[in-house]
Amino acid sequence: MNIKVVNILWEKYPFALDEIKKLDQEKHHGLYQIYADHPVYGLNRLIYIGKANQQTFSARLGERQEYYDFIETILNPTYLHIGMLAESDEITLEERDEMIDKIEVILIKSNLPALNASGVRTLLPKETEPILVLNWEEYGELTPEASSIRVSYKYWDNTKILSDKHAKHKQAILY
Repeated sequence: MNIKVVNILWEKYPFALDEIKKLDQEKHHGLYQIYADHPVYGLNRLIYIGKANQQTFSARLGERQEYYDFIETILNPTYLHIGMLAESDEITLEERDEMIDKIEVILIKSNLPALNASGVRTLLPKETEPILVLNWEEYGELTPEASSIRVSYKYWDNTKILSDKHAKHKQAILY
């Protein structure tokens, strides 16, 4: 099995509009994490993972008004981490955007941020090759590594294991 290894370089910024506006260069595409004070999970916790693949981080947060969506809640956003693909291979913009889409799903399923509830149910396309995501530098609360192999039912079918456990449990109850 060939595994595609993707390196993500993360940088940390204060969650402030003037800082976010600076993230408007051509290189500012990729993934982002938002940290906030959460009433259940605690202070400065990972609450959201998003992507900016067809626009810059500045446009993504401003255009969809995500900045204001987070400011106008009981949460107190504290930091923004941006992650950019550090690929040595030349890839087209379309390939980069497709990879960012897949990596977002892998990171959400691997880290389960509080405000990404709908993303947890997102499935990777069946034709997705095995992907290993390596997070570097200021990756915050993310796991250092995440993999499509671990989060996709394409590679892991636990129904047999669960049915075996259930059968053993049932057997124990009967005796």
